[in-house]
Amino acid sequence: MGRRVRLLTALGRPLVTERELTVEDVHAQHGTLLVRWTSRLAGPRADLEDLVQEVLLAVHRALPSFRGEALLTTWLYQLTRRVVMRSLRRERVRRWLFGTSDEDVDAASNELGPYASLELRRESRELYAALDQLSEKHRTAFLLFELEQLPAEEIARIMGTKPGTVWVWLHRARAKLRELLAEVER
Repeated sequence: MGRRVRLLTALGRPLVTERELTVEDVHAQHGTLLVRWTSRLAGPRADLEDLVQEVLLAVHRALPSFRGEALLTTWLYQLTRRVVMRSLRRERVRRWLFGTSDEDVDAASNELGPYASLELRRESRELYAALDQLSEKHRTAFLLFELEQLPAEEIARIMGTKPGTVWVWLHRARAKLRELLAEVER
């Protein structure tokens, strides 16, 4: 069900041969990257396995439209971001309609003690609550730069903007996060 495309290397150079790109190829080569992006974009309260499966299903549906004009990772990131943002919007509507739930997915390691585990979860919830209040472009730029450690030029290419704009978004995201987290500490 895949489409014949030129596979690109990480540097954007085409591989020597052309062949059919499949979801299995994407999962084998970029599965850990998809999990990491999904985890970072969705936060600790998300059901990571379900979201990754949604992403892979979206890859399966959209693969025939992939023309190979961009890096596969750029295309995958955009697809992952859309799936996660759609899921977060659905969750916000659910919380608004049915009230908030105190049940959180345990984001802490089992090796930590009970107090450290609770503190880590509390801090994680506060951070992602603050991140939820950022605009999508500021949140995405912040997550890609700070957590994924991508250079501004790569983020600009992924987000379809200029590197200077990415730096402005990062500055504004950091300022807003400082402000929001300072309010929580009071």
